[in-house]
Amino acid sequence: MEDVASQLEAYVGRIAAMVAKIGPKDWKYGDATFTDPTHVICQALPLTDLNTEPRKVLGEKNVDEFYGKESPAGPPAELRTIMVLVNTIPCACTQAGQSFTLDVKTCLEYLKAFADCVASKTVNMEIILRLSGIDIDNDYELADGVKLRRITEREAHLRYSGGPGYVLPQFPVPPTPQTASLHRVEVVIQKVGSYSATGKLKGVDETEALINKIKHAFMLSGVVKNAPLVTHVRWNSELDRSSYWQGMGLTAQQPEHITPESLALVVRAYEFLGDAESDTILQAAVDRYFIGRKTWEHHPNRMNSPHWDKVVDYVIAMESLFLTANESSVMQESTYRFRVNGASLLHAATEIDRLTVFHALNHLYSLRSKVVHGNSGAVLKVAREFIKSLGGAIDDPSNGLVLLNTACKIIEEWLAKIFYHLAAMDEKQRPYRLKDGWELMLWPKSQLQSTEAAK
Repeated sequence: MEDVASQLEAYVGRIAAMVAKIGPKDWKYGDATFTDPTHVICQALPLTDLNTEPRKVLGEKNVDEFYGKESPAGPPAELRTIMVLVNTIPCACTQAGQSFTLDVKTCLEYLKAFADCVASKTVNMEIILRLSGIDIDNDYELADGVKLRRITEREAHLRYSGGPGYVLPQFPVPPTPQTASLHRVEVVIQKVGSYSATGKLKGVDETEALINKIKHAFMLSGVVKNAPLVTHVRWNSELDRSSYWQGMGLTAQQPEHITPESLALVVRAYEFLGDAESDTILQAAVDRYFIGRKTWEHHPNRMNSPHWDKVVDYVIAMESLFLTANESSVMQESTYRFRVNGASLLHAATEIDRLTVFHALNHLYSLRSKVVHGNSGAVLKVAREFIKSLGGAIDDPSNGLVLLNTACKIIEEWLAKIFYHLAAMDEKQRPYRLKDGWELMLWPKSQLQSTEAAK
């Protein structure tokens, strides 16, 4: 390793000399004028002179085993290695006027870490999601290895306005004070991965799954009106630094401020989503719940009409739980069991009167049937009956959108409380998995035992 270290030191020394020679003439590339040091340095360095050095220093065999000789998802391994090293160089540079200086110590530390990764075939990685629509006062830990971080306006500009390895939209939104200053929250996820012989990173969750989990935690917690959007995804590691635009534009709308007390609710939701993954029945209900949450209240095919399918999705989420017994579907009349089992679970989770919710669930299941079978004329009437059965007030009884939103708010609160109640139970003791689980929620165990003894 000492030989590699000395070779890297000599290699960085040559690069430092090249950086020192960069002058004003290098600020242009074709018709473009760069103002970001990253652009200037990467365009000015004579990359062809550096092509073979990294492979020689690190060892061609090591590099080939680490990346794979050819990767179907990118350029050849040799070029990828060079890109990683060269893209690192500007990060260790400082600018003074129109000249640049390479911080040799920083660059060496990075390249030595890269050499260690090649030797061990493991990598410490940060996956960073840029959020829009929310704001926080200080950094906050969501879970082990997952942190919300607030960045400065300058950091937002430098990280998301371009550079080597960056893929931005064809017409990126300029980082004006109205946008950059508002979108300054990141989620930082720490991961440890390993590379296979084909160059594929292992041990890192699918990015979309990470994005969904963050957004779902905010939605389930109820602390924001709208879930934050993920505008960019960044990867930081000893091997790569890149950023990808998610197709979400920045806006000048004031973000929702999240207090530490509210963030604690997000943490609770985030923990629940991780725990629910092991219970396929609960996960099915959670998945359907989020389908409903993501469904717009306006019907996609009919102007200004409420989209009652949201309610159908929520009822399906309930059916996944209420109509499952002994880990399979109930064998009795579904509407009645939906009401009985649902009333028992909701009473336990919310302390709502069991008989009140028993009758309310009858209206809710009827509402689901009216929507599914196309009886639109009766939908508003049944929705009003559902809300009134719970003592709810309706601002405009004839307005379908008002009725939909009022009903959905009730159901969303129910489902969230049900989820947390079930999560607090041992998985094997949950009523849909335990033998006679629903009956045990209806009657005390002692009463069931005395009934059995009397037979």
